[in-house]
Amino acid sequence: MKTIGLYLMKGFPKGIKTGSKYLPELMDNIDFKKVQSELIDSIREVSNYNHPIYGKHPFFGQLNTKEWRRFIWKHMDHHLKQFNV
Repeated sequence: MKTIGLYLMKGFPKGIKTGSKYLPELMDNIDFKKVQSELIDSIREVSNYNHPIYGKHPFFGQLNTKEWRRFIWKHMDHHLKQFNV
């Protein structure tokens, strides 16, 4: 699945449910500007990170640096398209 999801599929399919542990409990209490700023900071941090990245993704399993970067790019692209950005 990892190869298909990261390299063969053009984008992530629409309608995939987000894991409940990643959803905020109360959407009404979200400070959009704060979350936006945190996201921009995270993108900058990831783009400037020059060390190996290893870890397990909940769906794709163990990913290496190249695979994590590919996943982050595809995931961000998916959400930016979702909001027509």
